[in-house]
Amino acid sequence: MLDAASGGFFNIVHICKTNNMLPLFREYPTPILSWNPFEAGNLSLSQAAQISDKIFMTGIDQNGVLRGGSPEAIAEQVDSSLREVPFGKLIVAPGCAVKVDTPNENMRALAATVKGWKP
Repeated sequence: MLDAASGGFFNIVHICKTNNMLPLFREYPTPILSWNPFEAGNLSLSQAAQISDKIFMTGIDQNGVLRGGSPEAIAEQVDSSLREVPFGKLIVAPGCAVKVDTPNENMRALAATVKGWKP
């Protein structure tokens, strides 16, 4: 299926849950990998960057800091995530689905942090 879709310009493989065995997906024919590096047993961003040169789409823990943290904690996690991988290799996004009770102000804080981030 991924080979058939390989002509697409923005194909993403999302690897869900804990202990997700991300290294098994590094050769998949897609330019972007998505997972939650904050889940138990999953590779961190810096660990994943050591085994893959793909672009990552993750960086904010949707069940932790995004759902219950302060805007400052969100900014700290985004900054830390962006610094773990080479510049241009991270699309900042929640690691998985965002719960409906995630505060709107936290979503706005996430967007503002990404828009204002400077390397």
